[in-house]
Formats: sequence, structure tokens, C-alpha cells
Amino acid sequence: MKTGAIIAVLAVVLVVLVVAFWIIFGGFSTTQSDTEVNTETGSNSENTQTGEVSEETGNQETSGVGSSNTQEFTVEINNSGFFPKDLEINQGDAVAWINMGSSSSWPASAMHPTHTVYPGSNINKCGTAEEGSIFDACKGLKNGESYVFTFNEVGSWGYHDHLNPTHFGKITVK
Repeated sequence: MKTGAIIAVLAVVLVVLVVAFWIIFGGFSTTQSDTEVNTETGSNSENTQTGEVSEETGNQETSGVGSSNTQEFTVEINNSGFFPKDLEINQGDAVAWINMGSSSSWPASAMHPTHTVYPGSNINKCGTAEEGSIFDACKGLKNGESYVFTFNEVGSWGYHDHLNPTHFGKITVK
């Protein structure tokens, strides 16, 4: 095979790989953090590129979610996971997870399968009178459905998709 043909084949393979990466991971972003949450232990390891979440990542100011300066942030769920997967919010802010994917998704506090990292949360409270006060959707959200939780505890809270524990993220509450 001639050198020119080899170079052309390698260039095509490289373009295909870049396009596949773009499709699978939703593009290149410098606003997401490289945070990994071990869903078994709930521990975090972080290499944050940026500490703030901008308007481009779905923040929207709302009224009626506590005091007048609270916000509701949106996390979209798709077949690749959560976007943005990591957020930094203030105490009293709410996060709405909206399923835009084709599969059901169940956002919940870390430590799969018990969901006990966020204080007071536990999968065993699903279906009880305490269900509304825990960081746990307590069910799979179908396409178009959402789950909203208000974070009143300061700290760094790992979360995951109970139906696909390889999808995870982190909410940091200041």
C-alpha cells in the first residue's frame, strides 16, 4: 500500500473517531468538571476546571422556591447521562432533573443501591410519608418527566442514576 493511501485511511479513521466522540459525549465542554463519584462509597475525586455554572448550563431564576434569591437549576438526563453532571449551588436552591432520554432514569443520592449519602435519605423511605423529604426520585422517570429536590444541607453530594449506576454527578451546596 502506498504511503499516501495509508495517510488518507488514517485521516478518515481519525475523523470518524472524533465524530463518534462528539455524538457519544455531547461535544467538547470546558465548563464541566472532571469529577468522579464512586457510587459504592459516595466518595468524590475532583479536578475542577471551573467552579461556577453559567446560564448556558441551564440555571434559571425562579420565584416561590424559598427566599426571593433562591434559584432552580436544571439537569437534563439523556442516554449518555446527566448534563451538566456537576453543579455548584447555594443552600436552599433546588435542582430539577428532566429526562430527555429514551430510557427511564432514577436520580438519587449516592451510594448505590442504598441512597444514603445525603442526610436523611434512604431508598427504604421510598413509598413512605418521608419520601418527599429525601434526595431520591423513588421511581424511574420516563421521557419528559422531572424530579425536583431542594438542597438545604451544605456539602458535596454525589448522586447517580439508580437504573444505570454508571451515570453519576455531584451537587456542591455552599
